[in-house]
Amino acid sequence: MTETQREFSKIALHEASHAITALALGFSVRQIDLRIIAGAISGTTHVRFTPGAKRSRRAAVLLAGSLGANMFRHRRLTVLPISTMPCQRPTPRHERREAQAVERFRFDQTAEQSGSLWTGDLGGIEELLCGCRNRAIIEGRAHRLVQRALSVNDRIVVRLAQRLLICNQLCGEQLQELGREVIRIDTQNRDIGL
Repeated sequence: MTETQREFSKIALHEASHAITALALGFSVRQIDLRIIAGAISGTTHVRFTPGAKRSRRAAVLLAGSLGANMFRHRRLTVLPISTMPCQRPTPRHERREAQAVERFRFDQTAEQSGSLWTGDLGGIEELLCGCRNRAIIEGRAHRLVQRALSVNDRIVVRLAQRLLICNQLCGEQLQELGREVIRIDTQNRDIGL
């Protein structure tokens, strides 16, 4: 497996982890896709958060990508030839920054080492928790939620990542079918008020 194929595999696991965590927490996922922007592999998971969703649950979905990519990094996935991947030029400024962050990011590094602290998911977590007095508590709960969601749905995460590598985009009925298979986790008693 080439370095590029390994990166595709990591990004697919990253996006699958976002989606499965969101579904396990009761949020809906509208679309997941993989593409190449300006030579960098990029993935996107479009989650529809319910109004008034707790910060720890929203942070868990954002945190899930990096944790999932690390958790499942030893799984073997089949990567199709790179020529089948849709390519685009980055247009908006945030897409260019995201492409640069993806290019620099290595999943075995911390956010500061990878240079992706203020872009993508990590920037979303920073924005979500900016000014929170109990930030460490929220981050701890988010981390536990992700670990629980991914560990009970581990086979589904890997299967979704593999499907994403083949199709490059999943939406609509494909995601609804997947949502019925995901084991939801109970957060009512463990996540009160945050």
